[in-house]
Amino acid sequence: MKNLVYISLIILLLSVAESKEKSISKLESVKINWKSPIGNVSFRTNISKKSNTLFIGSNGNHFMDYGLIDDGNGVYAVNSINGKIKNHFQGEKFGDMDVNGVLIHDNKLFFGNDNDEFLCTDLKGNLIYRLPTSGDIEFEPVLIKLKNKNVIVYGTETGELRAINPSNGKTVWKYFHEKFEGWKEGENRTLFKVKMHFYASRDFFFDKPVLKDVNNDDVSDLIFTIGSYDIIIIDGKTGKDLHTIDIGSKESINDGFYSQLWKTAPLIIEDMGEVIAVVPFRKWESSEVTQSELRCFTLNGKLIKKIKLDPKFFSSCGNRIGVNEKAVLFDRGLVDFSNGLDAFKITEFTGFPEVENNSKWYIPFSNNIASNQFIKVNNEICLLSIYENGDLRKNSTLAIISVSSGKVIKLYNLPSTSEFQPVIGDFNKDGKADVLVGCHDGLLYDIDLNIPSSDILNK
Repeated sequence: MKNLVYISLIILLLSVAESKEKSISKLESVKINWKSPIGNVSFRTNISKKSNTLFIGSNGNHFMDYGLIDDGNGVYAVNSINGKIKNHFQGEKFGDMDVNGVLIHDNKLFFGNDNDEFLCTDLKGNLIYRLPTSGDIEFEPVLIKLKNKNVIVYGTETGELRAINPSNGKTVWKYFHEKFEGWKEGENRTLFKVKMHFYASRDFFFDKPVLKDVNNDDVSDLIFTIGSYDIIIIDGKTGKDLHTIDIGSKESINDGFYSQLWKTAPLIIEDMGEVIAVVPFRKWESSEVTQSELRCFTLNGKLIKKIKLDPKFFSSCGNRIGVNEKAVLFDRGLVDFSNGLDAFKITEFTGFPEVENNSKWYIPFSNNIASNQFIKVNNEICLLSIYENGDLRKNSTLAIISVSSGKVIKLYNLPSTSEFQPVIGDFNKDGKADVLVGCHDGLLYDIDLNIPSSDILNK
């Protein structure tokens, strides 16, 4: 009888092991075309491309350079075909020269850094002008087209927005948040620089805005989230306040729901001629998300719609909630507004392997960020999303997910953790689609997707 029990136990263990093995086998290793040592990147980092050269900002060896020497930050120019570094500039050893967003315009590069500066260089990195700013610049500068000229707008964590003439850096308009605490022209710059080293990051202009002409003057306006409590809209022509939406109001707090936006913009859609901000909210009880929903606001702050969601699939959003200005992305699903506010489609993601862990806080495949591009796989339109895995986020995964069915088609283990927004293209010119991913090991990877480049839907 004992032998029979032992045999049954062995069979059970083998079947469990086989089940786990099949589950784990769903995660594949990526094929790497090339990798380039460009330093750490964040979810605010973008890639600008000119011919066969990629321009990318870097946080170097350390995200926080206070008290450290770091000469790995600044801007890198990388050969898109083989990954070789062609140039590295504005990454001086002393000072916090961390760079995130880089904009190319008129054969010039525009970018800010954590050393409270905004710079314009040529494509070889030669300095054209350098402007002192009121604090760190964390997001990619944006280009706004006015009637007779273009302006470039940058913002600081301390609450300043400034539009400048791209050719000479002269101010066209400037805006200061009512709680602005930074430096202004005419004040002692040395005292400000010393003070800034002892202050934590602010909640003001951190991630790039949504650009949308909300007042019908044919000029894009800028939509930001301040911390997790206000959405503000700034006139792109004049720099004036247009609207403020209070998403951290007493009404939201009293009913137990809290906004999931944190320093990142909402999804902005247009429906029946009206601009709508779509914001994810969730409710916690006993350390668990018990309710999840989307709330839709007009620009004057009126709540016009609530969309209830299953918290099993829609409990958490990542660093960027919007996908291609059409859908709200959650860790286990998306809500698509391509056909309008009342014709939204809820899609749950299925096909993730089960990952066992005894910790109640362990959440595999979470904190995701998706590409704004799509790719066709097996005749299905798919998005690419990077997930940070687990409670300690020790590794990251690249997922290919069908937009229509929500089925996870492929899962790839990345070489390191990542919070990077993936970029799709045929960068090594082999006729196949690649994806660029920056990881926390300080490397930029060009990953082969083994899909024809003709199946990239919005290059």
